[in-house]
Amino acid sequence: AGGSFEIVLIKWIDEITRRQLTTKNAPLGLAIIPLSSVIVVCANPWFYQALFFDFHPEMFGALFLLLAIKSAWNPRLPRAMAWAVPLLLCGDLGGLYLAAFGLTLLVVLTRKWWWGIGAIAIGLGWIRIADVVGVSHNDWMAGYGYLQTGNPAIGAIPTLNTLTVALVAHPHRWLQVVWDRRNLIYQNLIPAGVIGIFSTWTGPSAILILMTTVLMFSPVFLQSGFQDIAVYLVGLGGSVIVLCWMLSSNSRSLKVTAVIIGLGIVVQSTIYGIVQVPSIPSKWITVSASQSNVLQSALEITSPKTEVIADWGVMGRFSER
Repeated sequence: AGGSFEIVLIKWIDEITRRQLTTKNAPLGLAIIPLSSVIVVCANPWFYQALFFDFHPEMFGALFLLLAIKSAWNPRLPRAMAWAVPLLLCGDLGGLYLAAFGLTLLVVLTRKWWWGIGAIAIGLGWIRIADVVGVSHNDWMAGYGYLQTGNPAIGAIPTLNTLTVALVAHPHRWLQVVWDRRNLIYQNLIPAGVIGIFSTWTGPSAILILMTTVLMFSPVFLQSGFQDIAVYLVGLGGSVIVLCWMLSSNSRSLKVTAVIIGLGIVVQSTIYGIVQVPSIPSKWITVSASQSNVLQSALEITSPKTEVIADWGVMGRFSER
């Protein structure tokens, strides 16, 4: 999935530059922006950090969401909504991503607002269906219980309705969390180019997905990499949309500002990658040949119904049981 969404992203960025720029208003941008985007993608330390964790459906969900937004931007709305099918197959996460996509459509398609409303309704409804039939990949709503009760020590699993009421009634709770985690939030936005959150095409989706991670009680979801893969992808595409809009302007000052911002995005992303990436491989869990032999022996002498209490690095061998 990783190689697929990177190819889709770079292809979309190339389409954006070719449509919004010309050899007259930004002659170098047609080549420099896609090339710079490749550098930003390769320097993204969160991609390598994601390898530290076991597989999560966020990888495929991010790909299908990116394809949906890219199709809608072209614009090919029927094809965009067709990507909702594999997106929903990602479980309750797919419902969340479809709702995020619907929020984007609601913003950009003012004359066809029903597309956005429909996607939001289907996405939120799918989350509920996945929960009822028991195919949700985790009880992710439990991570927001503290926002409802105001006390992390009091366990509570809110519903979408009760959580929404809590966010509206007690904004100081979630605003404080956002402020406390501002550094981590910015670090997650660096590979996305930061300004992508201001694009109508990508901002609504990126912000909603990022906030679901930010407001989780445990900050580990903001430090995992895989959780916000979609933010890095759609966010970088949005940053390119904003830069191309500025470069295509007749204002010289706006063009100069775009060049400065674009250069800043590449430099900041590269430096961040150089600093962070070298330390990540040391976190990857490895199993030596001797350890692997012991694990294989354990698998052979225990029945599938045997209870196993194992460390993170070895529990994958027993996960199919």
